[in-house]
Amino acid sequence: MVSIEEELNTGILFVAIGVAFIGSYTAASLSELFRVNCKHQFSTAKLYTYLLAIAIVIACVSSWCVLLVGMNSLVLKFDGRVVSVRYDIGVLLIALICGVLMTFMGLFVATMDKLYLKERNEIVTTLMKTCASMTIGRLQNKWVLWQVIMLHNTKHIVMGGLLTGAGTCVVHYLLMTARIGPFSVSYNYGVIVGSVVVSCLSSVLAFWVLFRLLALHPHKEDYRLASAVIMTISSCGMHYTGMSSASYTFSASSSSRHVTGATMSSSSAVIGAVAGGILLSWIIVMSIFSSMRDWHYKLTSSLRASKKTVESMIRDE
Repeated sequence: MVSIEEELNTGILFVAIGVAFIGSYTAASLSELFRVNCKHQFSTAKLYTYLLAIAIVIACVSSWCVLLVGMNSLVLKFDGRVVSVRYDIGVLLIALICGVLMTFMGLFVATMDKLYLKERNEIVTTLMKTCASMTIGRLQNKWVLWQVIMLHNTKHIVMGGLLTGAGTCVVHYLLMTARIGPFSVSYNYGVIVGSVVVSCLSSVLAFWVLFRLLALHPHKEDYRLASAVIMTISSCGMHYTGMSSASYTFSASSSSRHVTGATMSSSSAVIGAVAGGILLSWIIVMSIFSSMRDWHYKLTSSLRASKKTVESMIRDE
């Protein structure tokens, strides 16, 4: 068997990073809308719809689309010529569904965090009760207080981050198996383990910023950007680490392996992933913001009506 040369197309690589950031920042922004809706006790169905929208943005845009684009930044060459690669559409769809389901479960678990849905003053009150048993010396230690505030009862955030990170890994390696071409693939399992660790740890960190730090500082846009950057690093870091675990050797018989159905070319996959990811993010954001505008209009109308009633009562007196 003859090894296939691998080259990285940096242009496509930066496109993948850009798509990852768009999806990650969209998800971080939608998370705050979900938190606001939870506090105003919207219907359970509506809340789950918002949560599913966030899961779709993370799994479809920041994970599936990015990984599909990123895989095409790796150009395979044999004997000086580019090796044609196609994708099994059936496997692509299975990867997408698995990613959305696992991300939704991760988000659902993370939103169970006891401090996530509280106001800042409620969070402070809760943490003061936690600190009640501490000595004065420990309370004067800023590091101890920081630990209490940021690390108190984070099990749901950690579990949610691990589930979402695992979902990204499932999407990645399913997409790797969806590639069809005149080659066979062997894997370095040590690198695979490394990619899983990168994905899970960075997902937990992103969720910590999203569900704990932003709960304390919801108006801090730089924290939201930080969360989006960490999610971008999680997706791209895991993907390119995972990609490096594969070695390709030329094998003409491999291109005729059984597939689940239709296939698509690599160029079609890139164009579809980029266009679909950006369009999907835009549609979801516009839909949710439209819903929020309706809610804001109803609230404003109610407040105006209450104001008129109060003014009328004052005049009558």
